[in-house]
Amino acid sequence: MLAGLNEISFNGYCLAEISESKDPVRQGYVENSNVASMTEMVRLVETMRHFESAQKVIQGYDEMLEKSLQILKPGGKLISISGPPDPEFAEEIKAPWFLQQVMRVLSFGTRRKANRRNIRYSFLFMKAGGSQLQQITSLIEAGVIRPVVDRVFPFESTEEALTYIETGRAKGKVVGKVK
Repeated sequence: MLAGLNEISFNGYCLAEISESKDPVRQGYVENSNVASMTEMVRLVETMRHFESAQKVIQGYDEMLEKSLQILKPGGKLISISGPPDPEFAEEIKAPWFLQQVMRVLSFGTRRKANRRNIRYSFLFMKAGGSQLQQITSLIEAGVIRPVVDRVFPFESTEEALTYIETGRAKGKVVGKVK
């Protein structure tokens, strides 16, 4: 005999009355509600994938900051556009006191690691204006900044380039060549 079922014939069963449970499971409640079960499950899976992607990006930034701190010589300066904003940035944008404290806490670990190696850490917020891009271009052309290029893809292979980036194996910038 199966628990919760009464045998009515050979291989035939019906539900038995269950008096032990105060909240019995009732069939049809989810199916008849306004919740589309499969749609909600798909949304949950999609949300988890987005979360995992964001987590990988954050982990990648953390690893990049850590590698940068290990590579720089004592007395160097690490300027990051992806790391945590530092207290100097908070002052520069004239953030309210509370936000300044949040930025201080967010960057504490990175600043502490940098200080242990005698490296100065600074956060740079990229603005949409072209003046910063012109400054960066002049630094690249002068050889002060040397970007690491992993692979160059023709524009027609943009989808392939994005697939390559998603693998997480790129060891530098992945460039899309327009001309």
